[in-house]
Amino acid sequence: MKKLKRIAVITIAMIMMLSLAIVISSAQTVSVSPSPTLAGYTITASNTILLSSGSALTSIAYQYGGATVSGTYSYINPTTLVTGSETKNNSGQAGASISFTAPANNRSVRLNTSHSANASSQTWSGSLNNVR
Repeated sequence: MKKLKRIAVITIAMIMMLSLAIVISSAQTVSVSPSPTLAGYTITASNTILLSSGSALTSIAYQYGGATVSGTYSYINPTTLVTGSETKNNSGQAGASISFTAPANNRSVRLNTSHSANASSQTWSGSLNNVR
């Protein structure tokens, strides 16, 4: 009986560890690689989608540079199959970010983002598509 109980405890522990590994690995990030440069300054552009949220950022390693990010985040209710989406924009000096959260009981589907940066009268732009 003790041996059977021990096997059951080990099995449950393994299932819990596997579940945790799946949750941890559920983040998907896409980025522009290699990082582009503009007037000699490095640009970072990325977006990340999680189970029920997403975020995106654009930055330029120049304190007087400008950065813009805009994105559309789509989600679905897996029970009712009702879908929805939300769009956000942001800009700032040297960096900009946006974030999204799906309504309760909904899951992420897609995050499409557009990124741009400017410095010294030059402009860089790009887009990323992340599907869960």
